[in-house]
Amino acid sequence: RGCVTGNGNGQIIVTLLLLSVTGNVTSHRCFRQVDKSFQQVDKNFQQVNTWMDIKFQQIQTQLDMVNSRLDKIDSRLDKIDSRLDKIDSRLQKMDSRLERIDLGVKRMD
Repeated sequence: RGCVTGNGNGQIIVTLLLLSVTGNVTSHRCFRQVDKSFQQVDKNFQQVNTWMDIKFQQIQTQLDMVNSRLDKIDSRLDKIDSRLDKIDSRLQKMDSRLERIDLGVKRMD
């Protein structure tokens, strides 16, 4: 008469005897089976938690690497932006000079 079986996947199948109706007392063996099944469930949960912790750490490490690369890219883009601002400023100065030269040429005509 088995009252509890564990299938190894953390699921427990419990067959309850109608104790309250029949007045039968569950055997010590049955309680041991229940205890073993719950121990297996606990072990399985611990394994899952360990696996999840490892996966989380791997993902966190990958995210840290990606963030580091993004920071480097952001820094490079800032440098490029600064250079473009300098080029734009020089072009504006050259444009202003060309306008003055153009005005001077028009006056000479």
